[in-house]
Amino acid sequence: MSDRPTSPPTDARFAHLSVRSTFSLRDATIAPERIPVAAAEAGMRHVALTDRDGLSGAVRFVRAAERVGIMPIVGVELALAVGPGVTGALAGAPSPARSAPDEPRVTLVACDSDGFAALCRAISHAHAHGRGTPLLDDVGLDALADAGHVIALLGVDSPVGRLLARGASDAAATELARWRGRFGTESTVLGVRDHRVAPGGRRAHGRSDPGEPGDDVRIARTLALAKRSGVRAVAVNDVRHEQPDDVIVADVLRCMRLGVPLADRHLGRTTSAAWFTDPATMARRFRERPDLLEGAADLAERCTAPLTLGEIRAPRLTGRSPEQSGAALNGRSR
Repeated sequence: MSDRPTSPPTDARFAHLSVRSTFSLRDATIAPERIPVAAAEAGMRHVALTDRDGLSGAVRFVRAAERVGIMPIVGVELALAVGPGVTGALAGAPSPARSAPDEPRVTLVACDSDGFAALCRAISHAHAHGRGTPLLDDVGLDALADAGHVIALLGVDSPVGRLLARGASDAAATELARWRGRFGTESTVLGVRDHRVAPGGRRAHGRSDPGEPGDDVRIARTLALAKRSGVRAVAVNDVRHEQPDDVIVADVLRCMRLGVPLADRHLGRTTSAAWFTDPATMARRFRERPDLLEGAADLAERCTAPLTLGEIRAPRLTGRSPEQSGAALNGRSR
C-alpha cells in the first residue's frame, strides 16, 4: 500500500541524511540535481547526498542546492573491510550472483569543507584496494576519525545494525563503543529506518531472510541500544527513488546490477518505502517518536556547505605556502 501523503503537511522538522542518486550506479533513480528540488518542494531546509563509493555527483548536487536555497550536505556510503575475527553477522552472506561477501557499510557525512576533504582522502584510500568494491579498512577509518569534521551514521547495514538484527545486543554495544571511541559521542549516530518490513519479510539475494526480525523489532533494539549507550538516534529513510511508483525502475536497475532476470525472487525488497518522503509522511511513520525527526533536522543544522563552487583551491605542496602553491599551479596551467 502506498504511503503517499493523504493529509495536510505537518510542522515536523526533518532532513534526509541518507540519499543515493543516479551516481550510485544501478542503485538509485534520482538525479543529483533533482534532490535539492525535491527537498524544497517538501518544505525542507537541508538535504544530504550520500552515494555509494564516491562523491561524483557532489558538484551537480551543490550547484542545484544553491539555485533553490537548500543547504547541501555531502556524504558517502562505504563498505568496510572485515577482518578474520569479525563475526558472520558482520560479514554477511555471499550472493549467488557474486562470490564476494556482502560487506557491512557505513554512511559518513561531512560537517563542512574540512570534512569533505577528509572524505575525499578516505574514498581514495578505499579505492586503493584494487578492483572490486572499494573497502575502507581500520587504517582509513582511523585517519578519517583523526581528521574530524565527519559524522558516522550507523544504519541497518552497518556492523551495529547487523548485530542488532541478529539479536546480539551486547556485541552491538561493544561495536558501537568502538565507533564512539573513534569518532566521539557527538559524531556517532544510529540511523533508525521504518520501511514497514515484517519479520522474515526482507529478501536476501532473492530468498526470504529468516534472520530478518522485522522493522518493529529492529527499531526497538536500536532505540534500546541508543538509550543504553547514550548515543543519539535519528530517523532516516535510505532514499533510492523520488516517488513510490519509481520503485519499478529501481527494481530493474537492481536486477541489472546483479545480472539476474527481473523476477520477484530477485528484488531484495518487500516494500516500496525507500522514496523521498516528506516530513508529514515521516511524522506518520514515527508518530510515537517525533524526537527522531527532530534529531535528524538538528544533525543537518550542524553541517555547513561542503565546498564553494567557482573558487580555485590549490593543493598544499610540501614546503610551500598556500599562496606559493596557487602560483605554481597557475603557472603550470598556462
